[in-house]
Amino acid sequence: MTRNQRYAEHMARLVAGEFAQDVSLLVAYGSFVSGGQSAVSDVDLYFVPATERALALSRTFWIEDVGYDLFPMNWERLERIADFSDNLTPLVAEARVLYCRGAADAARFADLQAALRRNLSDSAHMLRAARQRVDEAYAHFGRLCAEEDVGRARYWAGALLMQCSDACAYANGRYFARGLKAQREDLERMDAPAGFLAACAGAVRAKTPQALRAFCRDALRGTDAFVRGRAASAPSAAQGEALAGMVRESVSTFQKLNVCAQTGNEHLAFLSAVCLQDALDEMAREAGAPPLDLLGAFCAQDLAGFAAHAQGLLARLCAAVEAAGGFLRPYASMDEFLADTSWWKTEQGGCET
Repeated sequence: MTRNQRYAEHMARLVAGEFAQDVSLLVAYGSFVSGGQSAVSDVDLYFVPATERALALSRTFWIEDVGYDLFPMNWERLERIADFSDNLTPLVAEARVLYCRGAADAARFADLQAALRRNLSDSAHMLRAARQRVDEAYAHFGRLCAEEDVGRARYWAGALLMQCSDACAYANGRYFARGLKAQREDLERMDAPAGFLAACAGAVRAKTPQALRAFCRDALRGTDAFVRGRAASAPSAAQGEALAGMVRESVSTFQKLNVCAQTGNEHLAFLSAVCLQDALDEMAREAGAPPLDLLGAFCAQDLAGFAAHAQGLLARLCAAVEAAGGFLRPYASMDEFLADTSWWKTEQGGCET
């Protein structure tokens, strides 16, 4: 029996004997489960606590020059992993249960694994997860741009590249089942942005913060365009209804830009446009709307022209809703709205057409 087998069996016996009602699950993942362990590999183990007493198991160990970590994961975190809101996918997808408190806990974990598989096969869901990783990568790039210390710059560059790599995998309906050790090999086998691997290699070899920023900028821009391209298909009927709701909510902000043009309030026009651009980005990200650039046309000296540009974008959004089968239902008057009972009588508050 290997060192790691002895360690895993010891922990399973310990939990079953001393913490049987305190731990819902003891779970192994990583190379101990998937294979490919080396002489210095550890055993990746976590437990789902059922009581406070279980937290006494949260420990690290140094055994025969190998570090071991036994750590807690609550059900809520595992749900985020299954949803791809958290990128630790192998902890649920590539897992082996070593101890289970009872049938209810086993069923709950099996349901999470099934949900993860469903999400993985749902291209719209995975593209939303990919978009989230790109947004996080942009936040890392902001930190990278503020760093002049090469060590800290390398840290933020690495964090950015890992988020971009996850975004690429998610856009392909995949994840890195073998972890970081096989990430580059897996990327080479999937559809990825042009030049992405070269940018990653350049960042690894970069010696200055300036060079790191240049390579990471290329990787991030390529990943962003790649994910947007995958999401550019026509929105579904469900997205059409969601988009209709978002458009109705944003109408007042579009109108505010008209008022700013009439009053010459460039400060309010600019801030309102920033808020509206955020809403437009959300529509593209969450509801399949076409990507629309509002702020690129902002001109403080020509607010009327800018307001006209905004109205053109609103028209494009309305057309996108109609094309997706959504229903905007604009009321021409308050009397018309007050006379309408269809919006609350129909199922789930939907509007009759």
